[in-house]
Amino acid sequence: MKKIITLIIVLIFSISVLSAQYVKQLSKPLELQAGYDTVAFIKVDEISAQSQAYLQGMPFNIEESYVAYGATENGRQIANWSMISNTNIKLRITAEPMHHVSAYSLYLPYTLYFTYEIGYTDSAGNSQTSGSRHFSITTSGSPTSEDNPTVNITEISPMEGLSINSSSSDQNTEYYYVGSLNGGIYFQFTEWSTERIADPANKGINSQNLPSGNYQAIVTIEMVEV
Repeated sequence: MKKIITLIIVLIFSISVLSAQYVKQLSKPLELQAGYDTVAFIKVDEISAQSQAYLQGMPFNIEESYVAYGATENGRQIANWSMISNTNIKLRITAEPMHHVSAYSLYLPYTLYFTYEIGYTDSAGNSQTSGSRHFSITTSGSPTSEDNPTVNITEISPMEGLSINSSSSDQNTEYYYVGSLNGGIYFQFTEWSTERIADPANKGINSQNLPSGNYQAIVTIEMVEV
């Protein structure tokens, strides 16, 4: 049984300043998650900036402090994520640096920081939780406007080090599910990108380095059976 789940996230950012406005949250949805027989599922829920008084989510101003290198521990939370599987899996994450959607610009490397907790059945058949875990990926390089964006591919084993009961596809075998709990995805520019964004010489409506407008980066997450 070979299972590949692919999820494409388009991270869209704006260099225009967003006006802050307090929004009172009156309700919060509750999602029930379950599986049957063979299953592999991954989900990312993007956070809308307007729903969190512009302190979380997308779009955001690339000049704001929450996404600057070293300003906060993890960066700005932009999404929540979860997964469920009845076998050991790895995540293959493909990410390109951020760039202007239509004009030539600097390609801005960044870090994505993933937090999660794994619930699983151990080799003795007991239910366990991994406790708080995390991993991060960083797009590489210090590109200029003359370079093409370098796509970075990183493979992560989120269940590494856990004694998880491995199930098989045999119809008489009981399936042992594993899933991530309360996972968050955070965004932060690299030091190189933060310095370029802060440099006045790179700004302005006629700038060829960081022209005004929308910026984006495409991130693909694949859930692959080991």
